[in-house]
Amino acid sequence: MGIILAWYPNPDPNDIDIETWNRFLNNYAPVLLILIAMFIVLTVYLYNRMASNLRIHSVNDVFRSYTPMRALWCGLAGATISGVVAAVMYWDMVETAVGNIGFSLTMFLLTLLFCESISFSIVAYVRGLTPPQFCYRPSRLLQKKGPAR
Repeated sequence: MGIILAWYPNPDPNDIDIETWNRFLNNYAPVLLILIAMFIVLTVYLYNRMASNLRIHSVNDVFRSYTPMRALWCGLAGATISGVVAAVMYWDMVETAVGNIGFSLTMFLLTLLFCESISFSIVAYVRGLTPPQFCYRPSRLLQKKGPAR
């Protein structure tokens, strides 16, 4: 499972034993994947709930800010949890502070990138998540095709 994080540079052999490092990567990789998947599902679920509860009561409601996009902030929470878990696991398994902050920040940014980009892609391109009254429909697609009369 550590092959997922094989791109991360190996530490100096004087600081961390390679076997310990590989064992750490093998233990952290599934945790990273589970956290990313869990927060993507949570983000899409919250977006769907917030979007389905949104109603139009007046004409101005169509032009108000689209609040269900705030569900994408869940990716930040997931990234923070991933960074903290990385720091704790690093400290427990590697037992040195060398490289702990760098690894934790890298996992924070990696989780943030994946959670936000995948969640936004699902929200933007999967039909049925956004109610039809809030979908953007260019007028040229709504016009009848054929010769003008």
